[in-house]
Amino acid sequence: MQQPYIWNANYQNPSPSPNAPDWQAWIQRLYESELRLQQMSAQLADVQKQLDDIKSKPPLHIEYHFDQLKVNRLEGTLNVGISPQGISGIESLETPDPSCWKINSDPPDEAAVPIRNLQAEMSDYMKTNSNAVLLEMERQFGVSLDEEHRRRVVDDVAKQLNERVHYYARSSDYPAQGTEEERDKWKNAIIEKTRRDIRGAFSAYLSNQRQAMKGSDTAP
Repeated sequence: MQQPYIWNANYQNPSPSPNAPDWQAWIQRLYESELRLQQMSAQLADVQKQLDDIKSKPPLHIEYHFDQLKVNRLEGTLNVGISPQGISGIESLETPDPSCWKINSDPPDEAAVPIRNLQAEMSDYMKTNSNAVLLEMERQFGVSLDEEHRRRVVDDVAKQLNERVHYYARSSDYPAQGTEEERDKWKNAIIEKTRRDIRGAFSAYLSNQRQAMKGSDTAP
């Protein structure tokens, strides 16, 4: 309760002026502001501590080794590379969930568009060149696939191209601030590795088919 004022030895209640400031309200506001500042300071200190903890940890290094895409035997649903069921005589490729490839950071804006363009380019390559590549390799392996069989092999390899391009693109930094020659070098390296994997997938599958044919020829 507010104490009365002393005036001429008599207690008198102050007569508030209509224009006098509301000091109690100002004091309450200052108190609340001070409280909020203390809370924000505590939050900033906590964030700084977390950042210091992260910086003090050794950098996380994850390395994947992709030798080639692999196509399983053409029985039921064809499975390619990312989740193989296993091919006799051919090393199985095991990879983590593709979402793990985004562990370092979200794709930077500079690389997102070039990666999408590369994925589209490799998709076009599969549509226009894969049949000819597979036919050429069939002759090399002495294996002949019918049209439907060949289409299923090509489709299964094509399903994994986006993830494969994405992996290779993230394996090296996109030279957004570099020269045009450096960007072309980055792009061509990804295309070369992806095409190599396509041929590797066809090779693995045809090799398996050839072994199966030899087994059926020698069977009693």
